[in-house]
Amino acid sequence: PPYDAPKRFYRPETYVADFVVVTSCASEPSKVDVLDFRELRAASSQQDMALLRCTPISFFDTEARQRLEPMPVVHEGSCVVDLWPLERFEPEGSPEALEAYCRLHATSKRICHRVEVG
Repeated sequence: PPYDAPKRFYRPETYVADFVVVTSCASEPSKVDVLDFRELRAASSQQDMALLRCTPISFFDTEARQRLEPMPVVHEGSCVVDLWPLERFEPEGSPEALEAYCRLHATSKRICHRVEVG
C-alpha cells in the first residue's frame, strides 16, 4: 500500500497477563494456541532477538487501513514479544528485520501449545 503517516501509535505498556484463564460458553469446544514468551525467546536465535530489539518495524493494518508507527517487537528487560497476526498486519521495515520477524513467527507457530476449551 502507498505510504501514509501512522495513525495508531505505539505505547510501550505491557498488556500481557501473568496468568490467563480461558473459558467458553459455546456448546462446541474451541481450540486456542498458547505461547510462552520465555520459551519463544529461548528457542529463537540470539542474533534475531538482538536485531528485533534495536530495529523498529512498522505494521500496516489491512482491516483498519492504517499504519502503526515503527516500534521494536522485542523489549529489553521484558519477556514479552509483540507478535502481530500476519493475516491482518503486514510488517514493514529493513529486509533483515523482516526476515528475523518472519523466523520469530515461524518459531512461535512451531512451539505454541494447542489447548481445547469449552
